[in-house]
Amino acid sequence: MKFKFRFESLLKHRERIKDLAMAEFAEAQRNLDLELKKLDELYTSLDQNFIKTQEVRESGGVAAEMLKIHDEFFTGLEIRIEEQKKQVREKKEISEEKHKVFVQASIEAKSLEKLKEKQKEEARKEKAKKDLLEIEDIVNMRTKTRDQASR
Repeated sequence: MKFKFRFESLLKHRERIKDLAMAEFAEAQRNLDLELKKLDELYTSLDQNFIKTQEVRESGGVAAEMLKIHDEFFTGLEIRIEEQKKQVREKKEISEEKHKVFVQASIEAKSLEKLKEKQKEEARKEKAKKDLLEIEDIVNMRTKTRDQASR
C-alpha cells in the first residue's frame, strides 16, 4: 500500500502561497532597488553640480548670476532628494512586510512538509513491521506443516 498524505492538497496550497509571497517579495525588492538607484543618481548629480559651483566660484568675474542659478538648483535638488528618501522608506517598509509574509508562508509550508515526512517514515516503519509479521506467520505455518508431516 502506497503512502498517501492526508493534507497533500493543503501542503500544495501553502507552497503556492509561499511561491506567491516569494514573488511579491522579489518585486518589492526590485522596486526598492530602483528607488535606491534614483536616490544615488540624485546624490551623484548633487556632487557633480557642487564641483561645477566650486569652479564658478574660483573663476570669479561675472559669476554672481551663475552662483544664484546653482543655489536654486541645489535647493530644488535637496527637495527632490528628501522626496526620494520618503519613497525609499516607503518601498523599504513594503519590502520588509512582504519579507515577513514570505517567511511566515515558508514556515507554514515547511511545518506541513515535516509532518508529511514524519508520517511517511511512520508508514514505512509500520509496513516493515507488517511485512516482518507476515514472514513470521509464513515461517510458523511451514514449521507447523513440516512438524505435522513428520509425525
